Amino acid sequence: ISLVEEIYIPINEESAIEATKSLQKKHPDIEAIFYFCDTMALVGFAIIQESNPKVAVVGYDDLTESRYARLSTVRQPAFDMGFRGASDLLEFIKTGISVPKNVKIVPELILRESSR
Repeated sequence: ISLVEEIYIPINEESAIEATKSLQKKHPDIEAIFYFCDTMALVGFAIIQESNPKVAVVGYDDLTESRYARLSTVRQPAFDMGFRGASDLLEFIKTGISVPKNVKIVPELILRESSR
């Protein structure tokens, strides 16, 4: 998979709309767009469905709304991440000792049918 373009935008609906339309205009043969979060991907997904439903859309987070929209996404174990972080913080508060940890958290690609 080759990366055609990388765009950094503020987290808001207007930016997602503009970025999606810009990518489609600059790259009419684009096959997929990956958004850094499902909130932005849902906006882009709506624009794509109106203009070129063949373009795959993938978000990141696996929000509940993404399931209903049939948006493909990357699921991150948010609860586990928060639980581990809070546990480490509480241990530090109790003992005053901070132990550096390398924790590998594996995200999961969730493919849903209408994202392409």
